[in-house]
Amino acid sequence: MLTVKELLEECEKQITNGNGNKKIYISKDDEGNSFHPLHYGFEELTEENEDEFDTWNGEELDHNEHIILG
Repeated sequence: MLTVKELLEECEKQITNGNGNKKIYISKDDEGNSFHPLHYGFEELTEENEDEFDTWNGEELDHNEHIILG
């Protein structure tokens, strides 16, 4: 699982390689069977919305350790 810092490093590499204005697609599953466009930026988990994401995602997320992208 990537951290925000690791994602930034990957983005900086892509910008250096001339890909800074390209649109981003992300995997629909952890095996990369299909992809969809990235529509949204980051959304922080809070104590209030943590349960909602747990139910939607099917696994426990912790607002102190996780953040949502897309």
